[in-house]
Amino acid sequence: KDNFQNIIENEKLNRVNHIDLITYTIDPKGSKDLDDALSIKEFNDHYKLYIHIADVSFFIKKDDELYTDALNKSFSTYLPDYVIKMFPKEISEDMCSIHENKERLVVTTEIKISKEYKILDYKFYRSIVKSNKQFTYEKVKDILETNNYENEEMLVSIKLMYNIYENIKKNNKLKIPEIIFNDEIKVSYLDNVHEMIEEMMILNNKLVAEYFNKNKKTFIGR
Repeated sequence: KDNFQNIIENEKLNRVNHIDLITYTIDPKGSKDLDDALSIKEFNDHYKLYIHIADVSFFIKKDDELYTDALNKSFSTYLPDYVIKMFPKEISEDMCSIHENKERLVVTTEIKISKEYKILDYKFYRSIVKSNKQFTYEKVKDILETNNYENEEMLVSIKLMYNIYENIKKNNKLKIPEIIFNDEIKVSYLDNVHEMIEEMMILNNKLVAEYFNKNKKTFIGR
């Protein structure tokens, strides 16, 4: 941990530098492990959507002690007042968490999208980002409804991201309900901002699977 900043500086030489991209996370209120972030740019005849995923595999090497421990746990277990984490919080909540105004190592999926919202091309690479803002779902919902935010560039980016989502979601028939247990069991569906983030993650996973399939790689699909 003491060497973390040196690691970041050294990795700048090996990665695509996206520190100047307008980048933000959108998560539930109180989230500590921020494992994905988004950026978008508009060009004359296309858009570029960037989906950044925390580069956990840079820190957790195959077959080392942390890897073996995570394999045995399989996932983080969420209890009412405590979380048994798959990785130590120094990694999950700090070094691999895409915090606001902190340089972080990520794996980026860069997607070229036409003005007719067709995917033209995509590629994956390791990069470094610096999140401009840690948003909650509620805040982004408010920004979209009021069409107002103090940072004009960020406002334009969020509106553009939402526009992309609205147009690409038409190709996805998956709609997953949320089950709420209270006095009775209720089924509800995600609001538009939750759904936007879900849609971006589905798109990312879909492209990864497509790439592996085309290149005859063995992989786990879910």
